[in-house]
Amino acid sequence: MRIGIAQGQNIIGCIIDEQSKPMPFANVVLINRADSAFVSGAVTKDDGTFIINTDKQDGLLKVSSVGYVIRYVDAKQGNVGDIVMQPDTQMLREVTVKGSIPTHKLTAEGLQTNVENTILSKLGTAYDVLAHIPGLQKNGDDYSVFGKGTPIFYINGRLVRNQTELDQLKSENIKSIVLVTSPGSRYDASVRAVVKIKTKLPQGEGFSFDNRLVYGQSENADLIEQLNINYRHRGLDAFGMLYFSSSEGFNRADIEQDIQADTIWHQSNTNDYNYRHKWLGGEAGLNYVINDENSIGFRYNIYQQLNTDEYDTFTSILTANGKPYDKLNNSSTFQNRATPMHSANVYYNGVLGKTTIDFNADWKQTDKTYNSAYTETSEDFGNRLLNTSSHIKNRLYAAKLVVGHQLLGGNLDIGGEYTNTHRNDDYVNPEGYLSSNFIELKDQNMAIFAAYTHKIPIGTVMAGLRYEHASFDYYANGCYMKEQSRTFDNIFPSLSMTAQIGKVQGLVSYTAKIRRPNYSELNGNMSYANRFTLQVGNPFLKPSIIHNISLQAMWKIWSLSADYTDTRNDIIDWTEQQEGNTAVSILGKKNIKSLKNVSAYLVAAPKAGFWHPQFVAGLSKQWLTLQTASGSIRMNAPIFLGQMANTFQFTSTLIGDLTMKFTSKGDDKNISLMRNMFQTNISLTKTFFEQRLSIRLAGYDLFHARQKIKLYNQQMQLVQDNSLDTRYAEITIRYKFNAARSKYKGTGAGNDEKRRL
Repeated sequence: MRIGIAQGQNIIGCIIDEQSKPMPFANVVLINRADSAFVSGAVTKDDGTFIINTDKQDGLLKVSSVGYVIRYVDAKQGNVGDIVMQPDTQMLREVTVKGSIPTHKLTAEGLQTNVENTILSKLGTAYDVLAHIPGLQKNGDDYSVFGKGTPIFYINGRLVRNQTELDQLKSENIKSIVLVTSPGSRYDASVRAVVKIKTKLPQGEGFSFDNRLVYGQSENADLIEQLNINYRHRGLDAFGMLYFSSSEGFNRADIEQDIQADTIWHQSNTNDYNYRHKWLGGEAGLNYVINDENSIGFRYNIYQQLNTDEYDTFTSILTANGKPYDKLNNSSTFQNRATPMHSANVYYNGVLGKTTIDFNADWKQTDKTYNSAYTETSEDFGNRLLNTSSHIKNRLYAAKLVVGHQLLGGNLDIGGEYTNTHRNDDYVNPEGYLSSNFIELKDQNMAIFAAYTHKIPIGTVMAGLRYEHASFDYYANGCYMKEQSRTFDNIFPSLSMTAQIGKVQGLVSYTAKIRRPNYSELNGNMSYANRFTLQVGNPFLKPSIIHNISLQAMWKIWSLSADYTDTRNDIIDWTEQQEGNTAVSILGKKNIKSLKNVSAYLVAAPKAGFWHPQFVAGLSKQWLTLQTASGSIRMNAPIFLGQMANTFQFTSTLIGDLTMKFTSKGDDKNISLMRNMFQTNISLTKTFFEQRLSIRLAGYDLFHARQKIKLYNQQMQLVQDNSLDTRYAEITIRYKFNAARSKYKGTGAGNDEKRRL
């Protein structure tokens, strides 16, 4: 028997599969013998155990899980022991073949993809696996959720603060991935999508090493070197990581600006931007597992930007009412000098009786200085030499506590979160072309929340409520600015229900969220492109309130997701002309009243021998009418998405991958995509010596996709044709010895505030 807790008014037990492995997320329902009426229910935990609170002395347990035959078991109050489930061979023929392809199911939070013992476990890293999760889209080095934007990532309940962690986690160590497209009240109200990665149980004692070397070649060479070290003895886990990266690249853009004012201004610009970045980082921590249900730990991270050199040339030809006006050549250099970035996390994660406790406290500090030097020559109006210096210092303290308890046959989570941020932003231009400012920001956010989950006969219902109080104090040149300072009190409800009818699984949900402006968007300092193009933040920006209704469904190899979103006070890029000189464009941000959007995508994941394809078809359509100086402009053209991800299992040690992605023309806020984009990535991974050594060859953006956009503003329309350094080849060599994974379970606090910084 696996359970040894007090029994009382409970029916307890453990659900296992045909190989005696625990089965998490199985549905266990207590029904009357006479009429099969629903009495109570539960969902099994990660270890397969369940507890049903009931006053009935006996009844009939109905146990179900996707891909397994439903079982009915006589039960009385007390411990019913292990209940063994048998695979539904008919369903397995339709959905999966002996675990060789990933299987999907809808949980109370979202779509879960099983990775363990599937072909996804052989792709390389979590970074490679995520590109095959339905609903996740890979965009360069980042990921987005269709219709929801950039998600946050968790590994075993711990927030991923640096995206390199996704590339550090080996795919063979991943058990499952859940994509949460309607996060509940437990998450920051700004979080619109969450990716939760769960790893397999850690194994191995003593020292382990994992060394990774990545070499990439595009127009320039990139290099990553990483060493992970772990020591494990019984409950003690000590871990460390050293990381070095060097990257070079360029962005090239042709920009046409048309300004309709008392004078018709036209700028024809060519912008070449080159950069060279070097980073050195490290991580160290301790974790102690007291027992199977309680652990404590500490983690410290440090990153140092060794060298950041950026070079920019901006050539502009100006005409006024069709006649030549001026030609500018602007060359600039940027240097970033920073002290090390520090962050730390302490946590306790455990169970006391029937109560779960998750506590985290975080600290983060950054200190950077940006120095810029501009040399601008003009054919007709004199030259300029301009220097700017920006010194930004951030300090963050945060804490979060979540307490869970069984209540009335369900689970109740209650908790609170507090963040305190202090930011100094000093900006100096000695020549006086731009205003020098000394900005100080103080931000406090306090939240309390509750979420309740309860089993119903056909599925699970989850309801949550989150209250947030935020105060924002803005100081300029030592003076408190009352108009820019604000206080907010918001309530964010959430409601979701999962259901299974026959072989169809469904999830419907509603959430209210907030999108607070980043500090860079609130910055009132003005940056310089040339004397006719300036950029500034907007300290008067309001937060955006987002209402979302989401529907997900699964049947056999098919999955469907659809969303309706209404964003109040949405934030868009917006350009206005300088008062008294309409030739000067000031790029900034502004709020619009509302932006409504519908998005949907359909996924099919069949199997044909060694070929494992995944087909995705989707669309996103918004409803937006802009009021500009030239009249109303309707921005309603839909964007269509198509993707074909192909994985080939040639042998047990040789895996190939070919992904092709299409994005159509269409409208996104006040930007029109003017060119269809096709992207193609390919990779081949070979393992040796019982998977201790792996070599991966990859090519990205093989046909060098180019992006062309049109930006609509008050008096200006801008067309920008981008050529980015995205086509490159890469080789990754990884060697591991006695690999063991950290048991660290800290989730972090103040996560939304960290992203704003």
